[in-house]
Amino acid sequence: MGTMPAPQQQILSGQMHRGHMPPLTSAQQALMGTINSSMQAVQQAHSDLTEIDNLPPLGQDMVSLIAAVSSLTLLEMFVVLCSLS
Repeated sequence: MGTMPAPQQQILSGQMHRGHMPPLTSAQQALMGTINSSMQAVQQAHSDLTEIDNLPPLGQDMVSLIAAVSSLTLLEMFVVLCSLS
């Protein structure tokens, strides 16, 4: 007996293949434009979020110290605050 081939998954990217479909209405064209521009905005945001900025070192003023400790645990914050007094 023969065997069935494994199912194939195809991922399409970019322009949709329309084949023998009727032309899009103006509303459908507007929707496609919105979808495409939204996808480009998401791709740009993803690209922007993967870039790491080089920030200057934090200063010793209170705002800089608060920004530095905002990512610390409560115990670490307690140690920092005790060292300030």
